[in-house]
Amino acid sequence: MKKQELLRKYLDDRCSHEELQRLYTYLQEDDEDEYREILYEIWSKLDQGRKVDKQTTERMFGNIKSTIVEMQGRKKDRPAAPFHKILNPYTRVAAAVTIVLIASVLIFRFFFYAPLITADTSYGKTRIVNLPDGSVVYLYANSKVRYSDDWSLVNHREVWLDGEAFFKVERKLEVQGRDKNDLVIVSDEVTTQKHKKFTVHTSNLDIEVIGTRFNVKDRRGEIQVVLNSGQIKLKTLARDLDAREEYLMKPGDLAQVGPNKPLAVKTVKEPDLYSLWKKNELYFDNLSLQEIAVELNDSHGIQLQFENQEIANLRFTGSTPVDNLQILLTTIQKSFELEIIQYKNEVMLKDKK
Repeated sequence: MKKQELLRKYLDDRCSHEELQRLYTYLQEDDEDEYREILYEIWSKLDQGRKVDKQTTERMFGNIKSTIVEMQGRKKDRPAAPFHKILNPYTRVAAAVTIVLIASVLIFRFFFYAPLITADTSYGKTRIVNLPDGSVVYLYANSKVRYSDDWSLVNHREVWLDGEAFFKVERKLEVQGRDKNDLVIVSDEVTTQKHKKFTVHTSNLDIEVIGTRFNVKDRRGEIQVVLNSGQIKLKTLARDLDAREEYLMKPGDLAQVGPNKPLAVKTVKEPDLYSLWKKNELYFDNLSLQEIAVELNDSHGIQLQFENQEIANLRFTGSTPVDNLQILLTTIQKSFELEIIQYKNEVMLKDKK
């Protein structure tokens, strides 16, 4: 991952513990040029209409620059990179402040944050993960979640997902800082009490939750979210801040987004069908055999191949046990009168001669 992308991910509050350590190492290298683009973008959005007199600017910049020199330890034989080469005085201050704050927070997280717990599954296996707040994650095959082991003193519960999982999130009130004037709407109920935020981070989408049940699939950068009950807010993670989208999902919504695809939402009649794998059942709704091949490769490590494109384009609706794909292969074989040649995890579908 490039340094700029890692910095952007940090500013979006999406870095893993390992990525925080890597970014801290990068910052010590003191290559400000590589961070100018994103720092300028952020500063230009925050500093609309603010003015600082030149004397104050230069004094602030001098003090902060000294802090950076002490914190990052410049090499004696290497001159400092001139901030003014691209950025104006106000942006120079913002860039310096940002670097100092980022480095300080990273130092704190690096030394004082507890390492994240990782729970994962192998091909064809599922498991249940109990989170520190009583929420439950049903983890599908070849998937992984990461989370902190102690949420008792934090008001933001965070989980990082790779793969597919079904979440049952418990509502929890904030530990402190509740404002009696703040109103929060939860499933048509108005309350003056704030709930702890619960966020599921995926590769292209953040999912903000209060208390609800939903399924999330993150495979190959393509995200699918199906809401069973409650409310969740989706936030896309486009590099351009102005291009980011938000959407408040309601039960029965199915949302999809990809690296080069905008957020799209439709309504499904039976959202529970998309998480039947929790009950050891896979369900395919009018998918092509090519699409099914991708899913089986992601979840079970099966390499499904086709003699020709006509076979790959055949569409199938039906279900099969998660732990017995042979039933699925036999059903497909009989439904389309195909021949199956299988060797270990490689399966070829051919027309019958």
